[in-house]
Amino acid sequence: MRETIRRALKDLNPEIRGLGNLTYGIWSITFFIAAVGFFSFMLSLVAALSHSKSLPAESRLIPTASSIQTLLAAYIQASAFLLKNVVTLIIMSAILLAGVVSLFYGVYRTYKGFSYLSEYVPYTGLGKAGAVFYLIPPLIPVGNILLGISLFFIGSKYKSVKLKVGGIMTAIPFPLLGLVVEMPIGLLPLIIFIMLLATIIGPSIAYNEGYSILKKYYSYVSYEKLGHSEPEAHPDVSVDFGWHDTG
Repeated sequence: MRETIRRALKDLNPEIRGLGNLTYGIWSITFFIAAVGFFSFMLSLVAALSHSKSLPAESRLIPTASSIQTLLAAYIQASAFLLKNVVTLIIMSAILLAGVVSLFYGVYRTYKGFSYLSEYVPYTGLGKAGAVFYLIPPLIPVGNILLGISLFFIGSKYKSVKLKVGGIMTAIPFPLLGLVVEMPIGLLPLIIFIMLLATIIGPSIAYNEGYSILKKYYSYVSYEKLGHSEPEAHPDVSVDFGWHDTG
């Protein structure tokens, strides 16, 4: 899988290079989401354990607090607990740091990918803005929405239903939806885990479909070099993109 994307990054066709950069960027951003989700999951797990007598009774959370207050109190409690456990703190910090590094690389690749695709797909400016918003934590949900919209347009361009579904799923701010309901502390780890899965489904679908498009392209190019230029010769590959004219 990596070889196909790496090949696309160096392709002379700007359209393919754009898809390669975008696919790689989406993967890197997905890794960031997973890393932050895992970090939040572990914090919520510690918070849930602390609520069940792991910490002194006077410092436990109040079940009747609002969901936002509950989350903040839980994470403050959990963070204080982790500061006393150096090994756990180092491991979780390393995972979070890897996620942040992956985010910067992902934003760079995603922005570059949309730039290359701007001549072929409409509204790529939304995707570039969405990628930049990922660098501003309060605007990440907005970035998700803009990125999802752009992925939907790319799916429309390449007639990919899966990519359009991935765009729609990416645009849904699942973490924000979790804040509008009351969250019992004991269920925080489960809720965080579900939110994590829901959040990475969209980008994961987009990444896999982007890879699939690139793989079909290179399969068609390889077949064409054998002297077969009829579209019917490789029915799984769409030749409406002008790829068969690139040689």
